[in-house]
Amino acid sequence: MSSLELRKWLDTQPTIRTLFQDLILALRRRKIRGPDSCARETLVFLKKMLGGVRWQHTQDMMDHVHAGDAGAGISGDCVAAG
Repeated sequence: MSSLELRKWLDTQPTIRTLFQDLILALRRRKIRGPDSCARETLVFLKKMLGGVRWQHTQDMMDHVHAGDAGAGISGDCVAAG
């Protein structure tokens, strides 16, 4: 999944988009510090994302979890905050 496809999908899921933006903002403002907190908050986000959307195929779900833009943004901010 490309970053453009991810952004289009997030536009159709306003609740998930808001959760994602809140997580990134908290990381950038250093409200979440350290690898344990970062992992915990990322897990909370993923649980809400996976539970908040009906998936037709397992592969659709995995594509969104592994989406390059989301993963890079979260992991990059975790490293910066740690």
